[in-house]
Order: sequence, then C-alpha cells, then structure tokens
Amino acid sequence: MDDAGQAAFAYDFTYGGKDVWVRELGLQFDLPLAFQTLEWDRRADFTDYPDDHIGRPRGTAQAHPAGPQSVPPGTRPMALDDHGWGSNDFRSAKRNIYTASLSGDWGRVQVVSDGTQTVRCALTPHEVTLKVLDFYGGSGGPQEWSVQGFHYGAGWLIKTGERVRGLVRLKLAEKSEYWAGEDDGGGDSGRGGAGGLGLLRGGRGDHGLVRAQRAEDQTRRPSGPGRSSPRRYSRGP
Repeated sequence: MDDAGQAAFAYDFTYGGKDVWVRELGLQFDLPLAFQTLEWDRRADFTDYPDDHIGRPRGTAQAHPAGPQSVPPGTRPMALDDHGWGSNDFRSAKRNIYTASLSGDWGRVQVVSDGTQTVRCALTPHEVTLKVLDFYGGSGGPQEWSVQGFHYGAGWLIKTGERVRGLVRLKLAEKSEYWAGEDDGGGDSGRGGAGGLGLLRGGRGDHGLVRAQRAEDQTRRPSGPGRSSPRRYSRGP
C-alpha cells in the first residue's frame, strides 16, 4: 500500500478439487461494525430507475435505516426493509461498479473498479463483510428448480486444474480527510494516511481489515437474472 492509502490485493490459484458450480468468486474483507454506510457508483443495466430502487446507478444505503419497521410496511419502500444482516438496500448486490465504499466513524474503505466487479455487503455479529466479486450469478446446479424454472443460470463451472485469478483495488481514507476532500459527485477524492494504514493492518484495537478470503459462496441466491461476467487477469485490470 502506498502513502496515499491505495492498496491492491491479488489472488491466483489453480483449483484442485472436483468440478464445482460457484455463485460468487472474489475476495471478502471483514471491517469493524462502525462501517455501516454504503455508497456506490455503477454501470447500470437501464437508463432510469426509481429513486428508491436497490438497482439504481448511484446511491447511499444505511445498514439499519431510520424509521419504523411496521408490518404491513405501508408506504415504506422495499429497499428500507431491515434485517439482522442489513437492510435490503445495504445488502443487495451492486453489480458492475466503478466505485463502492463503506464508511463510518473511523473513515472510509473504497473499492475502485472498472465497471465489471460486484460488491455485496452484510452485517454479522462481530463485523461488516465486504465482498468484492469477479463473478456473481446463478442460483444452483444445472438441474436445480431455480435454474430450470426461472433461468437465473447455474453460475460458473470451475473445472479441476483451472487457474483462477483476480485483483481488488482499495483506497483508504480517514473520516476528516474524505469529508474535507469530498466533491458533490462522491468521487475519487479521499486520501488516506496513517489512519488508513491502521485500518488495513488492524492497528486500531486489533480490528480492521484483518482477513481477506476467497468467496466461493454457494448458498446465496441472486436478486435477479442479470449477472456479471467472470473476469480473469494476467497482471491487473
């Protein structure tokens, strides 16, 4: 990581198990529970979305939005329905991102991409998970009912001996730094310093980005038929 708080994480391995259908493939980062505001800018499938649609090109989502969670919901948008894992808006997949960030009292962690990766966040009892995925899609094996009946696709078949690789770029910033430098578009403005180093290395109370692990989650169902294509790197995007 450089002095501006920019870091790159690469994975590169040869798969040695049996052929397997995966629904998510990439890296997962575990952040402190303070990081509960998600912002994103992505390449959307359509030109126009309702302001409260979870698939809108740009937006901000809170892990637990303010307001009553009444049943029936009345006029509350579906995006603001809350859950222990986070609201629908917060934990829904944001596909084809240019940037996506999680922020809180400690600062901001921003993913910088090229419109091909997917970000998906969720709360757990001890941290906030940030998945940066080079592949996201599918709802099961080729013969499962969700694939046969709804055409969501079976995911990506990784074969024995196949090489799998990818790259995730992050930019870290202290809260004071990205607030002072933020532009109206919420773009690439924050510059991380020593605080960013602390977040990455777990320097604040042994928290921070202490684990980066392969995300090969075969239990989640996608939110719709659109999917990111797998991306493979020789050196980076």
